[in-house]
Amino acid sequence: MSFAAKYLDKFNIIVADGSGLEEIENYFKNDLSIKKLNFRYIKYPKDQTYSDYFAKLSDSINKVETKYIILADDDDFYSLQGIEKSVEFLENNSGYVTCRGIIGGFRLTDNLELSSLDIMDKSHLNSLIDNKASDRYFSKLFAGSSTFYDVHLTEFQKKNFMILHENNFIEPVMVEMMPESLDVIEGKIGR
Repeated sequence: MSFAAKYLDKFNIIVADGSGLEEIENYFKNDLSIKKLNFRYIKYPKDQTYSDYFAKLSDSINKVETKYIILADDDDFYSLQGIEKSVEFLENNSGYVTCRGIIGGFRLTDNLELSSLDIMDKSHLNSLIDNKASDRYFSKLFAGSSTFYDVHLTEFQKKNFMILHENNFIEPVMVEMMPESLDVIEGKIGR
């Protein structure tokens, strides 16, 4: 959250805590360095199963009131410019439901400055722009283009995770593939 406080303070953030750790709750209640962030901390029961985890995600996603949404785990970081460019792209390109730039690994200095950046496999940088949902779906299968870390239109993200939650999927691969498959069926994917 220190990174978000420094670089992402213009965004609304929902923290869906399923850790079961009291120190996490205390951090969000008491850490003064994150007070300028516009965040909402929601404590959930500890994630014991995939079903618990996706029920939490579905519930917290349904609390989002903005047009766009990004999901992030506690070890994920986003660049302000990447988010802004993705939102701008989605605003200007109807028919697209998600967008993102590159995914990479990086290291920060003690002052939260970027010290190195490693770009991941570039085969995931292809947009899925076919007009037919079936063509986009098969392109996704062959390209392996993940959408989990994309900026999403909130309305579709809510629907996708509600389907996942209501059907109580527990197989980890299916849990990951289902929302991404629904994304490419809903619309085009920008890179």
